[in-house]
Amino acid sequence: MDEAFGAAARARFDIVGFDPRGVGGSVPALTCEPAEEEQETETEEKEPTAEEDEASEGIAPLYPRTEADRSAAAAGARTAAEDCEKHSGPILRHVGTDDAARDLDILRAALGERKLTYLGWSYGTSLGTSYAEQFPRRVRAMVLDGAIDPSLDWRQRVLSQSAGFRRSVDDYAERCAEIAGDRCPGRTPGEIRALIERLYQRAEREPLPVAEDSTYAEYGGMDATAVLDAVSMAMYTPEDQWEPLSEALREADRGDATKLGSLGDEEETESEDTDTDTDTTEGEEQEDASPDASEPPAVPADNGDAALTAVNCLDVPHPAPSAPTGTPSPPPTRPPGSTAPQA
Repeated sequence: MDEAFGAAARARFDIVGFDPRGVGGSVPALTCEPAEEEQETETEEKEPTAEEDEASEGIAPLYPRTEADRSAAAAGARTAAEDCEKHSGPILRHVGTDDAARDLDILRAALGERKLTYLGWSYGTSLGTSYAEQFPRRVRAMVLDGAIDPSLDWRQRVLSQSAGFRRSVDDYAERCAEIAGDRCPGRTPGEIRALIERLYQRAEREPLPVAEDSTYAEYGGMDATAVLDAVSMAMYTPEDQWEPLSEALREADRGDATKLGSLGDEEETESEDTDTDTDTTEGEEQEDASPDASEPPAVPADNGDAALTAVNCLDVPHPAPSAPTGTPSPPPTRPPGSTAPQA
């Protein structure tokens, strides 16, 4: 985290980050999936409902175009909501941004700070806005980067964010064609945009092939949603992801989407390597390899998606049932999180 701040900021502030309730290391963490020990029992005992049968017939396309698509999407959403409520418990209804902002004020008080100095980006701007509205006299200073307009409803947010991602892709295409030369997946910005669109359309018809050890191998390859996710997420960190994205797009166009599906995995692997216990040499016996009972439980694999969905459902006004259907699913956003420098 310190790398995100200059020396002057680090000298003046203690940088304090936290996981909002239900997210990451906070306990309990949201999940829509059963614990490992429950999965086998549920598989054996649970009789699928008619809606679950309908949802399991196939994944609804990213942009539902037919009544059958919309029906499958609605059935899947209802089943997912029931699973989230079952496996997350009572906290599910109390993970909204206003709740997290009140937790942030408790954190401020626990640190002995009279006022809060806060930096939030993406979703963190919503958290900062909520805090300022609830505790205006306790704010020393705030920086909100990539602010989300709190007045927008769900559909308006989708359209606004989609437009933002499109501008970022245009910037990527312009810069790549200008300075990357042969490393760019196209000679002109138009060629690059056309390649991305071509891969998306190809994945809509049939998943893009990946290697057997790829995350997407068990799904038969990368579908259109996965392609959109990979390109969109690369827009968050141009300095780290634009060059790997270019290589991944070239290889995907040649028939291998493995690198496109693994964008971001390298950073995760480095983090895991950093956490490795280097004090234990090869062949050395460990007296007690059992986990410490005081350690928090592992974060559920679906926690990011579960938290994003729950917070959006609680925070954002949704269109009435009579509103037009078939609205595109929202592009991915950074998992809920923020950073709060304390003076």
